[in-house]
Order: sequence, then C-alpha cells, then structure tokens
Amino acid sequence: MYSKADQIDKNCSILTKYIHPLAAKIIAQWIITLDFKLKIKKERITRFGDYRPPLGNRNHIITINQNLNPHAFLITLIHEIAHLKVHIEFGPKHLPHGIEWKRCFSKLLNDFIAIDVFPPDVLFALNTYIKNPAASSCSDLQLYKVLFMYNTESKMHLLDLLPEGTMFYTKNRRAFIKGKKQRTRYHCKEYNSTKTYLFPAAYEVYIS
Repeated sequence: MYSKADQIDKNCSILTKYIHPLAAKIIAQWIITLDFKLKIKKERITRFGDYRPPLGNRNHIITINQNLNPHAFLITLIHEIAHLKVHIEFGPKHLPHGIEWKRCFSKLLNDFIAIDVFPPDVLFALNTYIKNPAASSCSDLQLYKVLFMYNTESKMHLLDLLPEGTMFYTKNRRAFIKGKKQRTRYHCKEYNSTKTYLFPAAYEVYIS
C-alpha cells in the first residue's frame, strides 16, 4: 500500500516524462488533493484532452493525449483541471467554458506562468490568450502556432504557415490546393475535383 508521499513521488515520476519537472511536482500533488485519475491516451483526432465528473463512488477522470509536446500537454492539463475545480465549486449546472471556468483557468495558468515553466515565445502568446481564454487553444491562432513549433517529432504542417498554392494532404490522404484566406479559414480546392472547401488556419496537414 502506497503512502500519500509515495503516491505523489510516483505521480511526479510519470509526469516528468511529459511536462516540466516543476510543473510535475505541483500536478502530482493536485492529483491527490483533488482526487482525480489522470489517464494518458493515444492520439485522438477530435480532442487533446477531456474531463469527466465522478459517477457514483468513482473518481474524477482527466485524459490527455500522450503525443502533445510538453507545453501543449501542460496547458491542456490545466484546462481540464479548471473544469474539475469548477465542477467541485459550482456543480454540474454551469456553462462548460463560461465565466467561472475562464476565471479558474486564468488563475491556474498564472500560477504556472509565475514559476517560469514556459519558454518566452509561449509566455508571450499566453499573456494574450489568458485575458479571455477560449474553449480550445486551437481557437487562438497565435498560441496554437507557437505551440505547434514545438512538435519536433511531427510530420504534420500547419496550413496557415504554408504558401498559397501549396498542395497538401489531409489525414485521410485527400489532396487539396491552398487558396486565399477568408477571415480565419482558407478556401482550398480539392485536387481531383472542382469542389472548394474551407479549412481552419490551424488545420494540420501533410505535404509531399
């Protein structure tokens, strides 16, 4: 049977594989004090992480994709912990990304900004994002672009960073030609048809 201190040390040892050691120490403690299970998952296309409230006598559950770079992993984890804390304080009847969550997420992020676990470019983007955090880091193109640059092992490219006229491929291997931007999206023509589709600027693609 693990003691509380042993469990914190074990959690910290696992977390340091994914995030800054100083951040790992704090999160390892929170897993115990907030009584949640952290599950690290294989890449999921539709989400980076999620939070599930307890059912019956079960724990709160937070899941995070294992392929995220250290800065994206930590920001996503803080995002989900904010959901947990809001659920504890306000119960289930609140807006998922309403004012209570925004305030909680901003406060938690500020705590980590204060201990210097993010590099300067991420800090700069966070200082803007934190003023009115969105439901996803993908919603803030500047933050997403900065975080994307730390995906050093990824073969993906960010659509917003490609020149107009570039041929790219989606994850299901459909080919498109990047066109002009309309607000936050790009008009892209499918290579083997006359159809045009709108893609988010933060869309991740392959290039040949």
